[in-house]
Amino acid sequence: MSRLPVSVPVTQSAQFPAIGSQQRSQIGGQTPARNKVILKPGRSLLDWVRLSKSGADLTSGTARSGRHLDITPKELSQHNESHDAWTSIRGLVYNITPYMEFHPGGEDELMKAAGKDGTQLFNEIHRWVNVDSMLASCLIGKLVTTIHIRSSGVNSLAVKASNVEIPTSKGLLTPPVAEFDKPTRPSPRSVPGPGSSPRSVPGPGSSPRSVPGPGSSPRSVPVPWSGSGPGPGPGPGPAPGSSLFRKSQPKLARHDWFQSHDTVTIVIYCKTKDLKQEDVLIQLTDRKTSIELHLRDKVYLVNYELQASVTPSVEVKTSADKHKLEITLTKTLVGQHWSNLGIALHRNDRTYRRQDLDVVFYSCILSNSQTVTHDTHLYTFDLPPGVWMCVPLGHHVHVKAPVQEMEIVRSYTPVGLSLSDACTCNHGNNKQIHLMIKYYQNGTLTPLLHSLHIGDKVDISQYDGRFDDTKLSHYDELVLLAAGTGFTPMTRLISAIAGQHQNITPRASVTTSTMAVKLLFFNKTETDILWKDYLDSLKQEPWFDYVNILSQVTENSETCQPTDHLTGHVSRDLLDLLLPSDKDNTFVCICGPEVFTQQAISILEELCYDTDQQIHAFRG
Repeated sequence: MSRLPVSVPVTQSAQFPAIGSQQRSQIGGQTPARNKVILKPGRSLLDWVRLSKSGADLTSGTARSGRHLDITPKELSQHNESHDAWTSIRGLVYNITPYMEFHPGGEDELMKAAGKDGTQLFNEIHRWVNVDSMLASCLIGKLVTTIHIRSSGVNSLAVKASNVEIPTSKGLLTPPVAEFDKPTRPSPRSVPGPGSSPRSVPGPGSSPRSVPGPGSSPRSVPVPWSGSGPGPGPGPGPAPGSSLFRKSQPKLARHDWFQSHDTVTIVIYCKTKDLKQEDVLIQLTDRKTSIELHLRDKVYLVNYELQASVTPSVEVKTSADKHKLEITLTKTLVGQHWSNLGIALHRNDRTYRRQDLDVVFYSCILSNSQTVTHDTHLYTFDLPPGVWMCVPLGHHVHVKAPVQEMEIVRSYTPVGLSLSDACTCNHGNNKQIHLMIKYYQNGTLTPLLHSLHIGDKVDISQYDGRFDDTKLSHYDELVLLAAGTGFTPMTRLISAIAGQHQNITPRASVTTSTMAVKLLFFNKTETDILWKDYLDSLKQEPWFDYVNILSQVTENSETCQPTDHLTGHVSRDLLDLLLPSDKDNTFVCICGPEVFTQQAISILEELCYDTDQQIHAFRG
């Protein structure tokens, strides 16, 4: 293993973009990706919370009227300048002008929604964020439109269409659930009894409300709204922009079921190769079962009210050819014969784009907490009974909690209990989430997490992310550029490849047992290095190498051997020195603060790395 000089000089010009710059880079092949900018001092999320709760008028003067306004699309379109910007999200109109300097994606990204309906763009990038809470102080009113209805013998009538509830004083809206559990059709083996009327059995995706009875007037039928059109129709119903209005995609899978004396097994067949256990998310609540099969940017849904109850126990298996998933449930009443699977619920047997589905959060219980360094802890959260989720490599979850009556969401990448943790779905990792989180005294969410006690609950979402681990099989070298807790997505990559070398964690997607891993770990001081003992022990492996790069020299680090670390920051000189010589056969993963990520991407571009094929930046 090669040894390196102790210090690499770094000039300000070598760092690009410069600290404080508004420039950003986007990695190709990750659309829609989250662009981020480096915000000015005093423009953090916590600063926005303080401004929102300060009592300042953030509605461009409309709050002085004491009521919320009805805004037409024409009026909305007139507010499309950076100094006067309004947008509509899920049927509500907000003044986003004061939020420009606080938006993590920068002004340019926010201006894409100015003067128009931004629901679709918001759902693609920020669907897990509670916009009603985040922008409550900027709420102007409802988006309305005018529709014309012609009745027999009556001239056209102009009707305002608006069925969106204004959020409460805390800025929180109850998510629409009115029609989610309504049956849409019998299950494959449930046939309507004799004498039943076809009208009593709605077709796939239809709602009883959408089928007018004899003699009904067209005026009684609500006008559906997708959340991206001119506005909602009149009458009650779910909030515009909710997933209830979104169209399904061409079906990518199908399902069937069979039973034994004590189990019921739901089988999902799919043409996609290399199905894995972590591709499926399951939630059992009483007799209701919700199954999501995630296929890249598409999700296939299986939703039933089961004929009888089952226990929270779930077992998931993949077939040898990787085209079939078997989900086995245990009957509560052993020996009971089921005549059918149950009643199919709304959206059953449908495929949707991932961004068109609402993000589901689970109430998880803190069951353990371990100290990793002086300011970082490893938290273990238990998923609720009946929930089965195994987070794929390189994916993250969202944690939300109320901070000063505003719902705050942060993204974290789950880790194992150690670098030697195989993190496979059958080793308990489908029932727990392990999060390594650094405490910031002036942070937005971490002080709340730091104050948790064993048994406290936190809302954690289903997994999210776009990392494609099949790319790893095309390269022989994997370089990991990690700064601080940006080390977390790298931990399971290291564990997976270690398992390949030890032949203990077979994975269809990580197929090479010859891949070499090099970790370049950037920290302030030696005391900030996460899991240093594990990393030091792995150094003995011929396939693994890691280098610590410290930005601050302390007395402790001065006493280290000269070859134990380098001193400096990410720079072209440093990466040119440390990266493998065969760059065409190298894949690079990056994670850390945004300024670090931007600098690393820019340097790799200068070194002629293919940003579409050879680089992945974990940005949450």
